[in-house]
Amino acid sequence: MAGTTNRFIYTSEMDAFIREHYRLPGGELAAKFNARFGTQQTPEQLSHARRARGLKTGRDGRFKPDHVSWNKGRRHPSHPNSKRSQFAPGTVPPNITPLYTKRINKDGYIEIKVPERDPYTGFPTRYRLKHQWLWEQAHGAIPKGHIVVFIDSDRTRCTLENLELITKRENLERNRLGLNKHPAQVRTSIKAVAKLNVATRERQEAQLG
Repeated sequence: MAGTTNRFIYTSEMDAFIREHYRLPGGELAAKFNARFGTQQTPEQLSHARRARGLKTGRDGRFKPDHVSWNKGRRHPSHPNSKRSQFAPGTVPPNITPLYTKRINKDGYIEIKVPERDPYTGFPTRYRLKHQWLWEQAHGAIPKGHIVVFIDSDRTRCTLENLELITKRENLERNRLGLNKHPAQVRTSIKAVAKLNVATRERQEAQLG
Protein backbone atom coordinates (compact mmCIF):
# COMPACT_ATOMS: atom_id res chain seq x y z
CA MET A 1 0.00 0.00 0.00
CA ALA A 2 1.25 3.46 -0.86
CA GLY A 3 2.63 5.48 2.07
CA THR A 4 3.65 2.44 4.17
CA THR A 5 7.17 1.23 5.00
CA ASN A 6 8.37 -2.34 4.93
CA ARG A 7 9.43 -3.50 8.37
CA PHE A 8 12.50 -5.71 8.50
CA ILE A 9 11.65 -9.17 9.78
CA TYR A 10 14.38 -10.95 11.73
CA THR A 11 14.46 -14.72 11.30
CA SER A 12 15.04 -16.99 14.25
CA GLU A 13 18.63 -17.45 13.08
CA MET A 14 19.13 -13.68 12.93
CA ASP A 15 17.56 -13.34 16.35
CA ALA A 16 19.97 -15.92 17.76
CA PHE A 17 22.90 -14.12 16.13
CA ILE A 18 21.93 -10.81 17.73
CA ARG A 19 21.55 -12.41 21.14
CA GLU A 20 24.96 -14.06 20.82
CA HIS A 21 26.83 -10.97 19.60
CA TYR A 22 24.83 -8.09 21.11
CA ARG A 23 27.79 -6.84 23.18
CA LEU A 24 29.74 -5.89 20.05
CA PRO A 25 29.97 -2.17 19.19
CA GLY A 26 27.21 -1.08 16.79
CA GLY A 27 29.43 -0.73 13.72
CA GLU A 28 31.12 -4.09 14.25
CA LEU A 29 27.82 -5.85 14.94
CA ALA A 30 26.30 -4.43 11.75
CA ALA A 31 29.32 -5.47 9.67
CA LYS A 32 29.24 -9.06 10.97
CA PHE A 33 25.46 -9.28 10.71
CA ASN A 34 25.37 -8.08 7.08
CA ALA A 35 28.30 -10.31 6.11
CA ARG A 36 26.54 -13.33 7.64
CA PHE A 37 23.07 -12.73 6.23
CA GLY A 38 23.71 -10.60 3.13
CA THR A 39 21.62 -7.71 4.47
CA GLN A 40 22.19 -3.95 4.67
CA GLN A 41 21.21 -3.27 8.27
CA THR A 42 22.65 -0.09 9.82
CA PRO A 43 24.20 0.12 13.31
CA GLU A 44 21.16 2.18 14.39
CA GLN A 45 18.73 -0.48 13.21
CA LEU A 46 20.61 -3.20 15.04
CA SER A 47 20.84 -1.07 18.16
CA HIS A 48 17.06 -0.75 18.03
CA ALA A 49 16.81 -4.51 17.63
CA ARG A 50 18.98 -5.00 20.73
CA ARG A 51 16.83 -2.64 22.77
CA ALA A 52 13.63 -4.32 21.55
CA ARG A 53 14.97 -7.60 22.94
CA GLY A 54 16.01 -6.05 26.23
CA LEU A 55 19.69 -6.63 25.51
CA LYS A 56 22.04 -4.13 27.16
CA THR A 57 25.69 -3.87 26.21
CA GLY A 58 26.74 -2.53 29.60
CA ARG A 59 28.44 0.44 27.93
CA ASP A 60 27.23 3.83 29.23
CA GLY A 61 29.96 6.00 27.66
CA ARG A 62 31.60 6.81 31.00
CA PHE A 63 35.12 5.91 32.09
CA LYS A 64 35.42 3.57 35.03
CA PRO A 65 37.42 4.76 38.10
CA ASP A 66 40.35 2.46 37.25
CA HIS A 67 40.27 3.26 33.52
CA VAL A 68 43.66 4.12 31.97
CA SER A 69 43.60 6.31 28.88
CA TRP A 70 45.08 4.70 25.79
CA ASN A 71 47.38 7.70 25.22
CA LYS A 72 48.65 8.04 28.79
CA GLY A 73 52.38 8.77 28.76
CA ARG A 74 52.43 9.24 25.00
CA ARG A 75 53.43 12.47 23.34
CA HIS A 76 50.87 13.64 20.85
CA PRO A 77 52.59 14.37 17.51
CA SER A 78 52.14 17.92 16.25
CA HIS A 79 50.99 18.66 12.75
CA PRO A 80 53.82 19.97 10.51
CA ASN A 81 51.81 23.12 9.73
CA SER A 82 51.42 23.96 13.43
CA LYS A 83 55.16 24.49 13.84
CA ARG A 84 55.03 27.48 11.51
CA SER A 85 52.64 29.27 13.86
CA GLN A 86 54.49 28.47 17.08
CA PHE A 87 56.28 31.27 18.92
CA ALA A 88 60.05 31.12 18.96
CA PRO A 89 61.67 31.16 22.43
CA GLY A 90 61.56 34.66 23.89
CA THR A 91 58.89 35.90 21.49
CA VAL A 92 56.15 38.05 23.04
CA PRO A 93 52.73 37.27 21.50
CA PRO A 94 51.16 40.28 19.76
CA ASN A 95 48.03 40.04 21.94
CA ILE A 96 50.09 40.78 25.08
CA THR A 97 49.71 44.51 25.67
CA PRO A 98 52.87 46.37 26.79
CA LEU A 99 53.22 48.18 30.09
CA TYR A 100 51.53 51.59 30.42
CA THR A 101 48.98 50.76 27.76
CA LYS A 102 45.89 52.92 28.31
CA ARG A 103 42.20 52.20 27.94
CA ILE A 104 38.92 53.90 28.87
CA ASN A 105 36.60 52.01 31.22
CA LYS A 106 32.79 52.08 31.18
CA ASP A 107 32.72 55.03 33.60
CA GLY A 108 34.91 57.20 31.37
CA TYR A 109 38.09 56.93 33.49
CA ILE A 110 41.49 56.21 31.96
CA GLU A 111 43.05 52.94 33.07
CA ILE A 112 46.73 52.14 32.65
CA LYS A 113 48.64 48.85 32.73
CA VAL A 114 51.24 49.04 35.50
CA PRO A 115 53.92 46.69 36.90
CA GLU A 116 51.96 45.80 40.05
CA ARG A 117 50.94 42.30 41.07
CA ASP A 118 47.23 41.67 40.68
CA PRO A 119 45.92 40.68 44.14
CA TYR A 120 43.16 38.57 42.58
CA THR A 121 45.04 36.64 39.89
CA GLY A 122 48.66 36.89 41.08
CA PHE A 123 49.67 38.14 37.63
CA PRO A 124 52.69 40.52 37.76
CA THR A 125 50.83 43.35 35.97
CA ARG A 126 47.36 44.84 36.20
CA TYR A 127 45.25 47.78 35.09
CA ARG A 128 44.67 50.65 37.53
CA LEU A 129 42.88 53.98 37.37
CA LYS A 130 45.51 56.30 35.94
CA HIS A 131 44.67 59.32 38.14
CA GLN A 132 45.01 57.26 41.33
CA TRP A 133 48.24 55.67 40.15
CA LEU A 134 49.74 59.05 39.17
CA TRP A 135 48.87 60.55 42.54
CA GLU A 136 50.42 57.64 44.44
CA GLN A 137 53.61 57.81 42.39
CA ALA A 138 54.00 61.46 43.42
CA HIS A 139 52.56 61.52 46.94
CA GLY A 140 52.33 57.94 48.23
CA ALA A 141 49.32 55.82 49.11
CA ILE A 142 45.90 57.45 49.20
CA PRO A 143 44.90 57.84 52.88
CA LYS A 144 41.88 55.93 54.16
CA GLY A 145 38.67 57.93 53.78
CA HIS A 146 40.09 60.03 50.93
CA ILE A 147 39.80 59.99 47.14
CA VAL A 148 41.59 61.65 44.23
CA VAL A 149 39.35 63.82 42.02
CA PHE A 150 39.77 65.98 38.93
CA ILE A 151 39.91 69.70 39.64
CA ASP A 152 38.11 70.60 36.39
CA SER A 153 35.92 67.44 36.46
CA ASP A 154 37.43 66.30 33.14
CA ARG A 155 38.26 62.61 33.60
CA THR A 156 40.32 62.52 30.43
CA ARG A 157 42.70 65.32 31.49
CA CYS A 158 44.77 63.07 33.68
CA THR A 159 47.71 65.16 34.91
CA LEU A 160 49.03 65.83 38.41
CA GLU A 161 48.15 69.53 38.06
CA ASN A 162 44.51 68.57 37.54
CA LEU A 163 44.25 66.26 40.55
CA GLU A 164 43.43 66.93 44.19
CA LEU A 165 43.02 64.79 47.28
CA ILE A 166 39.82 65.31 49.29
CA THR A 167 37.85 63.32 51.85
CA LYS A 168 34.97 61.13 50.75
CA ARG A 169 32.61 63.22 52.91
CA GLU A 170 33.72 66.37 51.13
CA ASN A 171 33.16 64.71 47.77
CA LEU A 172 29.63 63.70 48.81
CA GLU A 173 28.92 67.29 49.88
CA ARG A 174 30.20 68.62 46.56
CA ASN A 175 27.85 66.26 44.76
CA ARG A 176 24.97 67.30 47.01
CA LEU A 177 25.60 70.91 46.08
CA GLY A 178 25.66 69.94 42.37
CA LEU A 179 29.24 71.04 41.74
CA ASN A 180 29.45 69.79 38.15
CA LYS A 181 26.13 71.39 37.20
CA HIS A 182 27.50 74.89 37.79
CA PRO A 183 29.74 76.97 35.48
CA ALA A 184 33.48 76.68 36.00
CA GLN A 185 33.77 80.21 37.40
CA VAL A 186 31.64 79.41 40.46
CA ARG A 187 32.94 75.94 41.24
CA THR A 188 35.76 77.25 43.45
CA SER A 189 33.17 78.89 45.70
CA ILE A 190 31.05 75.72 45.81
CA LYS A 191 34.11 73.67 46.79
CA ALA A 192 34.82 76.11 49.62
CA VAL A 193 31.21 75.88 50.84
CA ALA A 194 31.36 72.07 50.73
CA LYS A 195 34.59 72.05 52.74
CA LEU A 196 33.08 74.43 55.31
CA ASN A 197 29.88 72.38 55.61
CA VAL A 198 31.83 69.18 56.25
CA ALA A 199 34.08 70.84 58.81
CA THR A 200 31.04 72.29 60.62
CA ARG A 201 29.27 68.92 60.63
CA GLU A 202 32.35 67.09 61.93
CA ARG A 203 32.78 69.70 64.69
CA GLN A 204 29.15 69.22 65.75
CA GLU A 205 29.56 65.44 65.77
CA ALA A 206 32.69 65.75 67.93
CA GLN A 207 30.83 67.89 70.46
CA LEU A 208 27.93 65.42 70.62
CA GLY A 209 30.22 62.42 70.85
